[in-house]
Amino acid sequence: MAKSLLRLEAHKLRKKGISVRKIAQTLGISKSTISHWTRDIILTVEQLEALR
Repeated sequence: MAKSLLRLEAHKLRKKGISVRKIAQTLGISKSTISHWTRDIILTVEQLEALR
């Protein structure tokens, strides 16, 4: 998958409240890269609670 498509997929998953770790495992990319790509996404309180 092209880098731009991976980045879009990472954004889509993060907006759904999926953890950075799970996204990294799913897409086969490092956690730091996923974190960097999705750092502008703000999760809802419910999403944050679900990640705990």
